[in-house]
Amino acid sequence: MENSMGKVVKKIGVVFFGLVFSVSVCCADKSNIKQEQAPKKAQKKKKKNIKKRSDRWVFDKILVRVNGANVLQSDLANPRIAKEGGVYSLDETIKEELLYQRASEKHVLPSAQDIERQIVSFKMMNNMTNIPDEEFERQLKEGGFTLKTYKRQLGVLLAIENVKRMDIGNKIVITSQEVEKHYKEHPVYKNERYHLHMATFNEKELSDYKKQGTLKKLSWDDLGNVEKEDIDPRFASVISMKKGEITEPIKSQDKYILIKLANKKEKRLATLDERYGDIDRGLHEAKKQKVLTSFYDDIEKKASIVYP
Repeated sequence: MENSMGKVVKKIGVVFFGLVFSVSVCCADKSNIKQEQAPKKAQKKKKKNIKKRSDRWVFDKILVRVNGANVLQSDLANPRIAKEGGVYSLDETIKEELLYQRASEKHVLPSAQDIERQIVSFKMMNNMTNIPDEEFERQLKEGGFTLKTYKRQLGVLLAIENVKRMDIGNKIVITSQEVEKHYKEHPVYKNERYHLHMATFNEKELSDYKKQGTLKKLSWDDLGNVEKEDIDPRFASVISMKKGEITEPIKSQDKYILIKLANKKEKRLATLDERYGDIDRGLHEAKKQKVLTSFYDDIEKKASIVYP
């Protein structure tokens, strides 16, 4: 009997334990479900928030690393002072970065005062010295710049000019022999020039002019020297005239015109003195570009330029 009761108790105990276990598991499952659902809801909410925030995010792309410095996609979209509001190509951006790094290595970066002086100079050259700072910033904004980006770009340009002067300035020398050689090999001729005077008169004065062949109170305006190709076709007769001669009256709207040839300079070879300055500047610029190309190529060869 005790054995039978023991078996029953044992069985009940097993059943009870099973029920408890089932309930526990069931409760645990429900708890787990709730715990799983909670993170899912949180994740869903989080994703929703992320999506909202991502609408405001601006993603940029690294196009190349220049000695460790990143050149971004946005760098190619920014308006540039050096391009009068245009944009740089990737090669131009890399070149600027390399030259700016060179300026930094040589300790020739401009100071804040240097940049401010350039802004003052810019304002003076463009008759903007009296405008308020707010108006200056507004005009910059119209060109796609903020005052901050304008100053930053100006600083970069000044740094590059500084390093150019330091590294290549003494390599660009033009001798008088080079100028004379260019002068002889590339002759330039001065075109004919006609020094003209002009007088105007009305219908009545024209009648008097035809009767008398002259006008007592004729007033002449000096037109200065005019090159052959710039002469109005109506006044083409002056080309064949001699010094002091006057054209026939030429009708122009409600008046008449007389043209007098005050002087004439024939076509001639320009002298070395007349051309020296222009030749010197031209040769200097050509040599500067050649030296700059070599200088930049040397910097580029030594640089680490990595495309991701």
